[in-house]
Amino acid sequence: MVGLWSAPLGQAFVFGILIGAVVPFLFASSTIAATAKGAFDMVNEVRRQFKANPRILEGSDKPDYDKCIDISTKTALRRMLLPTVVTLVSPLLVGLLLGPHALGGMLLGGTCTAALLASFFTFGGALWDNTKKSIEAKAFWLKGSPTHTAAVVGDTVGDPLKDVAGPSLNIFMKLTNMTALLIAPLLLSIPPIIELL
Repeated sequence: MVGLWSAPLGQAFVFGILIGAVVPFLFASSTIAATAKGAFDMVNEVRRQFKANPRILEGSDKPDYDKCIDISTKTALRRMLLPTVVTLVSPLLVGLLLGPHALGGMLLGGTCTAALLASFFTFGGALWDNTKKSIEAKAFWLKGSPTHTAAVVGDTVGDPLKDVAGPSLNIFMKLTNMTALLIAPLLLSIPPIIELL
């Protein structure tokens, strides 16, 4: 499609692989940070409602559910802007700056790294989540012990990994490749801005 019949292992290709290997980590860290920020905002709102109206804890008054939903939605939309920009702009920048060979390297490095990272996040997060459940169900005498405390921390970390970061990396892989396919005709018509061997 872009008129390249071979991909020599030159500097542009290697730089593309290195850039592609780093981008999934940037994407994953920003999705995890977005999840944490949303959770903290939600906890602060629930605490505020409990302080403002103690009868909520007694069950006599209803909490303001709409405010919590509003916070969750706005935080998710606002904080997921950076991962979206990273996904859509990185192939464009690499392709325009370094050329199609670097873009091919970036896709290779990004897809390989993101696939491994997504598997680690999904399986590791589920493992940490299920460890706490297993301790609480089968080893009930460990409740309150350092082992149980570590399992609770692992569950707290594992949930965003398995529910947010792991699945979103699959979308990252698809979107970077689709973006590269869309800009491929453009790369034929203009030379790279930075010429590498």
